[in-house]
Amino acid sequence: MRCPYPSVAFLFEIGMTILQPFTTEHLIAVKAIDEHFPEIETILIENRETLLLLSAQLNIQQEAQDHINCNDLPPNGLRERVRTFLLLNKELRKTTGFLSMYLGYPKEQTFYIGSLFFRPSYQRKGYGQEVVKFIEKELLKAGYIEGRVAVGLKNWPALRFWLKQGYDKVTKISGDQNYTPDNFGTIELCNQLI
Repeated sequence: MRCPYPSVAFLFEIGMTILQPFTTEHLIAVKAIDEHFPEIETILIENRETLLLLSAQLNIQQEAQDHINCNDLPPNGLRERVRTFLLLNKELRKTTGFLSMYLGYPKEQTFYIGSLFFRPSYQRKGYGQEVVKFIEKELLKAGYIEGRVAVGLKNWPALRFWLKQGYDKVTKISGDQNYTPDNFGTIELCNQLI
């Protein structure tokens, strides 16, 4: 009897193929490389207030370098399963944001969106939803059955965004034990695609 789910090797191979540079209605996504460091750093600088909702320790240069070098890995993660894309406005070819994701965590049929940031002038224009829906559609075709994302509990705009996208099942809460204005927490949200 044939297993109803694709093999791990197949999921990984197809997922990597699908998540090569891609195009949506308004955006072009290109693989982030060393030369894109200034753009990713600028996006993070412009989102500094949001980043401070996630951690008091903020090193934007290191954060940008970690995205370029695929250093933001889950436990026992492999760099070759990470994809970081620079997002460009299709019409003007201007940098609008970046996306970082991991295929196969915490389960083989799960993709994990680690970061999705847009420059402030491109926020609240539907680009985030466009990227998320494209990724979900393509990865569902490849056999992935759920997406996950971690969101800072103090980041209300991001919580609203992800809930609106269907990431409404709580899978984990982590962070400081007690609430204080200087403590931080994260909620992991899941969207079952099938």
